[in-house]
Order: sequence, then structure tokens, then C-alpha cells
Amino acid sequence: MLKLDSTLWKNLISLGINKYSTLLFRYLGILYLVWVIDVRGIGVISVFRTYTAYLIVAINLGFLDYGIREVARARENLSRTVAEITWSRLYILLLLIPFLVYFLVTLPGDGIERWMLFIFFLQIPVTILMFEWACIGLERMSILAKASFLGNTLNLLLLFLFVKGREGMVIVPAAQLAGIAVMAAYYYFALADKLRWEGMIPVKTVMARLRNAVPITLTTFSVEILSSGEVLILSWFVSFEAIGSYRLASTLYLLFASVKLLICQALYPRISSFVAKGGTMSREILFKGAVLLGGTGVVIGAFMFFASGWVTRLAYMGKADALTALLLGMLGIIIPLDFLNHFLYTYFLAYKREKSMAVILATASGLLLLTGTVFVKNAGILGIVPAKAVSGVFLLICYLFLSGIFKRDRVE
Repeated sequence: MLKLDSTLWKNLISLGINKYSTLLFRYLGILYLVWVIDVRGIGVISVFRTYTAYLIVAINLGFLDYGIREVARARENLSRTVAEITWSRLYILLLLIPFLVYFLVTLPGDGIERWMLFIFFLQIPVTILMFEWACIGLERMSILAKASFLGNTLNLLLLFLFVKGREGMVIVPAAQLAGIAVMAAYYYFALADKLRWEGMIPVKTVMARLRNAVPITLTTFSVEILSSGEVLILSWFVSFEAIGSYRLASTLYLLFASVKLLICQALYPRISSFVAKGGTMSREILFKGAVLLGGTGVVIGAFMFFASGWVTRLAYMGKADALTALLLGMLGIIIPLDFLNHFLYTYFLAYKREKSMAVILATASGLLLLTGTVFVKNAGILGIVPAKAVSGVFLLICYLFLSGIFKRDRVE
């Protein structure tokens, strides 16, 4: 049985500080940019950031979740695990360089936007040296909170100092790059006493790691589509101004939804370690977690739905339009589903059900892209929320069957 001991509560608090400080800094940055740039500028930044996020997922190739689990199960092999995963990600980056160059050369738009995307792409190699996954596997969550605070503070400070109008938009990805570099350095020095130079890792070893991480890769990429694929869909059919409004709404949504992230992120290494020792979880534990996350989502969703207009006016000091409030209220309807699905995702990932989850999540992400394309093409930006609801319901149904709750025996 998993114990809710002092270490777990400490990790929850540290993750809470990390998650909420990150979201708070992100919110303050968006609030400032709305005033000095405009909603269209927010839309451009959101689209470019989404492109970069997908490329980072491709380079991570499922190694982050896989690395957390490997470190949690064999902490004495930390240095070797970090070396093998870092070299693996570096090899993948080298393979993607021609694609990055082609994308930059063929990008339509003015000089500012081209430079913005180039600097966003520079974040990709820096993220390879981000060892936050190792800290999570070691359950040293306080390192994440400190690194996040330093990096986000620098990011926000650079925005305040140098972004004064549209011509300063190129500073946005540069400031974010500086913050990521500071966080990467902090992670390294915090773990320096546990790391040693392992030399260049043979390709044979990398390929073995790839085979183990591939099922998680499809899962991770699918999760990325389910969490931010709507921006990709919107970029095909609606204006940057409309995307900017959605970005303002989704920023507030993430502030409310972060509760699910910090709880599940704290539980994941603990469940992985528990499973590695031969532990089994009863159906009662599964139900309690689902009720906790689902119930919390209902309370938060109800508040978002009924107070969306007031929240957006207060949060953005009157700069947000009516579309932002409408989108926030609609997102409040589906947030309980999001909470419940995220708990079930964490549960099955810890229990090494990657292959089943990969198929389920890939299908759900494909369903989101399909329904999102149809709904947004015909109903405009408001069509993205029912598309997310359809994929969310599909996920929940699949998770329920995977959990075995319809069977009489215990969940293993």
C-alpha cells in the first residue's frame, strides 16, 4: 500500500511551488505582452512555441517519463542512466537538423517572425541538458522549484526590460532561452555530486534504450497533441488574433488545471517504485484517486464556467475580449474530464502499460485532429472545445476498460 508520508507531502509542496510559480510567471508574461504588443502577437508566439514543443517531444522521444521510472527503480545507476539518455537525445537532434534548416528557410513571414522561430529552435539543444526528470526520479522536487524560480525570474525580467512593442517580439524567445539555460545549469550543479563522465555512449546501447522508450514515445507525443494540438489546428483555419484570444483563455485554464499536474507528478515516482517492489494496487485505490481528481475538477470547472467573464476581466485588467471569456467558460465544462483522464494516465504509465496506452492515446490524438479540423473549419474557433470533449470522452471509456473495473478480480 502506498504511504502518504512526510516525503510525499514535501514533494507535493515543492512541486506545487514549482508548478504555480511557473504558471504565475507565464501569466505575468502574457499580461505584459498583451499591453505592449497585442493579441495578434500573442497568437504568433503561441503558434511558434507549439511548433518548437513538438520538435522537443520528438527529441525527447519518451525518454523523460522513461528516465523518471528508471531512476526511481535503480537510483544507484543515476549517472549511467543520465549519460545514456542525454546521448540518445543528442543523436536524435543531429538527425533532425536538416528538417529544422528546411523549416526555417521555407517559413513565410517577415524578418522578425523568422528570427523568432530561429531563436525558439535554439531552445531545443538546451533542453537536452535539462535533468529535471532525474530530480523527479530521485524525488528531489525542491531542486525543480528553485531552478524554475531562477529561470522564470530571468525570463520575466528580460521581457520587462527589452520588450516595448512589436519590434521587441524577438526578445520573447530569447528571454525564454536564457531562462531555460539557467534552469539547465542549476539542475546540473544540483546533481553534480552524483554524476560522472561516462564517455561517449555506444550506438548499440542507445538503440537498446530507444527500443524500451519507443512505446512511451508514442504516448508522450500523443499527450502533447491532446494538450496543445488545438493551437496547431487553429493555425490552419483562424487568424492569429483569434489564436491570441484562445491563448489568453488557455493560460488561465492551465492555472486552474495545474492541481492535477502537481498531484500526479508527485505520485508517479512513488507508484513506480512501489510497483518495482512487487506491490499491487487495489480497485479501491484506483477509485479513490479517480474520485479525488474528478471531484476537484468538477468544483474548479463550475467556478470557471460561472465566473469566466469576471475572471478574464480581472486577470487581464480589461484587455481581454469577450471571446476569451467565452472560451474560458467552455473549457471549464471539460476540465473534470481532463482531471480524471490525467490521473488514469499516470496510474497506467507507472504500471508499464505503455503499449496499450500508446494505442489509446494515439487514437485519441488522431480523433482530436480529425474532429478539431471538421469543427473548427465549420464553426470557427469555438469548435475546438467540443473536439477536445469528444477525444476526452473517448480516452475515459478506453481507460475504464483498461482498468478492468468491469471485471470481478482485482486490478493488477
